[in-house]
Amino acid sequence: MNATKQTSDTVRATVTSRKPTRHVQLLAILRKHLEARKRAHCSKPIDAVVYHKSPAPVVSQKASERAEHPPLPELPEPTPESISPSTSDKQDAQIILSPDAYLSEGREKMIIGDYDLAMKDFDFAIASAKNSHSGQIAHAQIAPEAELSKAEALISLGKFNEAVFQAQKAIESSSPSNSVSMSVRAANLSATAHIKSGDYESAEKDLARAFSTLDANLSLDFSLKRESLLVRSELSISKSNYSESIKDLSLLLKREPENLRALHLMVTAHKNIAFLPHGKGSADLAEANSYLKLAEEIERKELAEFMSR
Repeated sequence: MNATKQTSDTVRATVTSRKPTRHVQLLAILRKHLEARKRAHCSKPIDAVVYHKSPAPVVSQKASERAEHPPLPELPEPTPESISPSTSDKQDAQIILSPDAYLSEGREKMIIGDYDLAMKDFDFAIASAKNSHSGQIAHAQIAPEAELSKAEALISLGKFNEAVFQAQKAIESSSPSNSVSMSVRAANLSATAHIKSGDYESAEKDLARAFSTLDANLSLDFSLKRESLLVRSELSISKSNYSESIKDLSLLLKREPENLRALHLMVTAHKNIAFLPHGKGSADLAEANSYLKLAEEIERKELAEFMSR
């Protein structure tokens, strides 16, 4: 009797975040290596080097359309009541993940490249954080992270205007305690979206805002400045300002000599500058090869360490 009643009743369980599987951990390492190489090329691949003093920056034909970010369509906001796992065969069961679990699930889907499903998880993380038993604390901590993660997914999908809009929402949903760091992270993401769309002027404004905040808050974690330096170097390469890129990357590599993104960006900058009139030709190519060799050694070491665990 009791067993029958228990089966017919709706089962509600809150599942917290879990540790990624070994397979996902390996994919995360491989994706990090691939992303470092991909982003090093920015919007100007090495094969597209222009052999004159002042190469004109590549500007998208739709630059005028990016001048103003169109408002996103109003979508129905998911709520915990509307959330149930699609894999469940029980119609009378409802499993509700905690906000941080949805965030973790979304980030795992990002690793395997399932960006559309990842965005759904991030939407659920935001909605469930608003309705969480932890109240304002959960919303202030989880919602901004989910907003930024969703912006990353939108960039990966090539939806750059929406990504900029989403990054701004992260600042709006952040609490006073993390609004400063969140504004830097959002500015870096917004700059990345603008670089990828060819809107270099807007990217410069984003980065100016990020570095202004960093200069005014010297106690912020170095990871924020690291990302700002990397994004600014990507912008410099995209605009063919290879010397400026090398300056930023040299500053970063002094502190983090094994930063893969910085190393691969150095390869791109030196390979491109080698063929320009003010470049050093074979000396720059030799520099590029040395950075590439170091990056490949680090990648092999990371994989070997993971496989030995």
